[in-house]
Amino acid sequence: MKRFITLILLACVISVGTFFIYKISREKVKLSVSNGYEYKIIAKGQQGAKAICEDENNNIYIAFKSAIKIINEDGNEKQLYEDSSLDIYSIVYKDGKLYFISGSSLMELEIESKKVETLMNNLPNTGEYNESKLVLKDNKIYVTIGAATNSGVVSGDELVKAAGIYDKTPLDITLNGINYDQTGAFAKYGTETKKNEVVKGVFPGNASIIYYDLSNKNKRLYAWGIRNIEGIDFNSKGEIYAVVGGMEPVKPRPIYGDVDYIYKLEKDMWYGWPDFSGGDSVDSSRFGDKDSEKTQLLLSIHPSKNPPAPFFQSKNLSSLTALAIDKKEIIFPKDSIIFFDKKENKVFTLSKEGVLNSYITLKGNGEINDIKVDNTGVIMLEKNQGTIFQVFKENNQNAISFSKKLLMTITFILLIFIVTILIKLKLTKEVK
Repeated sequence: MKRFITLILLACVISVGTFFIYKISREKVKLSVSNGYEYKIIAKGQQGAKAICEDENNNIYIAFKSAIKIINEDGNEKQLYEDSSLDIYSIVYKDGKLYFISGSSLMELEIESKKVETLMNNLPNTGEYNESKLVLKDNKIYVTIGAATNSGVVSGDELVKAAGIYDKTPLDITLNGINYDQTGAFAKYGTETKKNEVVKGVFPGNASIIYYDLSNKNKRLYAWGIRNIEGIDFNSKGEIYAVVGGMEPVKPRPIYGDVDYIYKLEKDMWYGWPDFSGGDSVDSSRFGDKDSEKTQLLLSIHPSKNPPAPFFQSKNLSSLTALAIDKKEIIFPKDSIIFFDKKENKVFTLSKEGVLNSYITLKGNGEINDIKVDNTGVIMLEKNQGTIFQVFKENNQNAISFSKKLLMTITFILLIFIVTILIKLKLTKEVK
C-alpha cells in the first residue's frame, strides 16, 4: 500500500510539473523574429485596447474604448482617465497632453490636471469606416476620415437607412446620375441623383485627411478621395505614408479584384475614390469579373484625370493595417515603412526604394492593431490577447542571458528530475 501511494505521488508530481511547464512555455500569441533581433513583452492582458502612444519619458499610454491607461518605464500600470461616454479610436502625445478621437470628436486631455477639451465635434465618423487615425507633426494634428460606404453608394441596410448615413464630399463634385436601388452617389438611401448634378462640398468631409493646427486652431483639408486609412505616419522628410484599404465586391456597387495599398499622400491631391483605386479606373479590365457588368463611374467630371499611383500594392484585400515609419534608423534602415499584414500574419518593412522584407512573424490567433517606433525599437499592440510587444536589435548582453521563462522551465525540469530520483532510491531501499 505504501508503495502504491508513493507511485501515485510520483505520477502527480510529474503531471503537475508537465502541466506547469506547458503553461509557462505556451502563449496563445507569440512573435518569431529573425536573427539579429529580439523581443520582449511590455504588458499583457490589455484586451480591448485600441491604440498606443509614448511620451519623452518612455511612458506608454494605452487607449481603450472609454479609458486611457499609463505604463511607466518600470512597468507599473495605472488608470489615467475614464469616461463611459467616450468611444476612443486613436491617440497621440505632445507636450504633456494627449489628443484622441472619440466618435465624431477630436479631444485634448491635459495629463497633469485631467482637464479635457473638445477641439472638434463634427467629424463625419459614421458608416463602415468610422475609426479615424491620428498623426502629429510639429503643431499640426492630422486626422483621417474614412468613407461612409464601400464605393460611394449606401446600401439598403436597415440601420444605415434609419441613421441617414451617406458620404459627404469635402469639395464640390459633379455626378454622372448613376443610381443603385433608387439611390445615387453621395446621397441618402432612396435619393436618386441626376446627370451633371453638383454636390456641394462640406468640411470636414468623408474619405479625406484634414489637419488641426494647435497653434491657432485653424482647420484645413489636406487630401481627399482616400477610401479608408488603416495606418499613417511621417518619414524623416515630413512626407506622409498611409495604408489605404481597397474596395470590396459587395452590393450595391461591388468592385472586383481590388487590393490594399500604401500611398504617399500629398497636400491638395485627389486620390480617386470612388471611381479609381490604386491609380486605375474601376471601369477598367483590372476590376472586371466574368459574371458581372462593367462598373459605371459615379462622377462625370474627375478632379484629376490621373490620380496618383500607390507606392506599394498588396496582393490581398482587407489585410494591411497598423503603419509606422522608422525615421531615425532605430531598428531598420532609415525611413523604412513598417506595417502588419493580417492574412500573412507578418510584420513587413518596406524600404524607401520599395524593397519588401519581413523580420517579424506573429504566431497564433493574433492581430497587430497599432505600431509605434520609439528610441529603442518597435512597439506593437496585439489586440486579441492584449499584449504589447517591443522588438529591438540584438546585443551581446541579451544574447548571452536566459529569459526568465526559460530559466523557470529549466528549474522545474531539474526539480522533477531530482524528485523522481529520490523517490526511485526510496523504493529501491524498501524492496531490499
